[in-house]
Amino acid sequence: MPPSTIVPATRPEPTALTGASWLPSPGGIQGATGATGPTVSATDSPWCRTTQIMNVNYIRVPYITYPQWSPMQQGLTQFSAIDNVNGTRVQVVATITTKRQKVYLPVGTSAFTQLQKFELAGQTTDQYGQSYGVVSGFIMGPGGSINTIQPYIKSELWKTGLHEEYHITQIGTNFQKFDTSTLMFSDSTNFTDPAGWYLQDHQMWRAPRHSGPTSWPWKSLCTYENLHYMPGGYNTSAEAAWNNLVAGRKFLIQVIEKIADQFCGTTTNYRMAVPFPQYSDGKGYLVDADRVDRNLYYDTDFHDYT
Repeated sequence: MPPSTIVPATRPEPTALTGASWLPSPGGIQGATGATGPTVSATDSPWCRTTQIMNVNYIRVPYITYPQWSPMQQGLTQFSAIDNVNGTRVQVVATITTKRQKVYLPVGTSAFTQLQKFELAGQTTDQYGQSYGVVSGFIMGPGGSINTIQPYIKSELWKTGLHEEYHITQIGTNFQKFDTSTLMFSDSTNFTDPAGWYLQDHQMWRAPRHSGPTSWPWKSLCTYENLHYMPGGYNTSAEAAWNNLVAGRKFLIQVIEKIADQFCGTTTNYRMAVPFPQYSDGKGYLVDADRVDRNLYYDTDFHDYT
């Protein structure tokens, strides 16, 4: 547990992701009214309404420690008085929803398109109440969320043979928790798991280097690339957004695009893992069957960062 002298800072207000004027503008946005149920009138016509959203929860976790590992103190800078964290990365649990439905609207209704907007809500402290500096602007902090505050919506006349209805919700994560003795996987969406489970590599004092805290019954396994890896002990002043809104915005956009790509990419072993693997038990690694299916409908071209 952290020392009692550490006082958690006040959580900052969320920051809307705007100002990237080089990206497309949403243009004219109009609302549409009418019946969306099965009961329609003679003056209604079929319309196609397509929507997409993405919400992300994240925490920063330790990656490497040296020279001595100890579970007595946990955080993103030290695990003990003589055991320093020498690298951190970000665990995410992301949810995307893509939907297309046939709705009935009055004849003469105008088509419209509304692009998707996001908001960053960074936290000032980790799960142990430790603060690592000021969190404001586009600083992600030791944890937080990236939320859709305006969904993508496209409303157009329904075209038989071209449009089809679908409703897909997917949850993915880049870490998996498994028992180091049985290699059985478990639910990997719990952000209160001990920070020590995330250690990928550590050096024991007066002992050879070891991979992972194998003395603990559970371990979190990174299932794709190290998202937002930062060397050394974590501090908010080391983030790209520190005193630089332009750099912070650009980096956050890259993070959002990369997370979305883990659902939409063509390479299977690069995609997010499902929260609770069913086919990887006993193997100690994640098989492709426990990764999310490729989403053919979500499109980052519909993101608007202006």
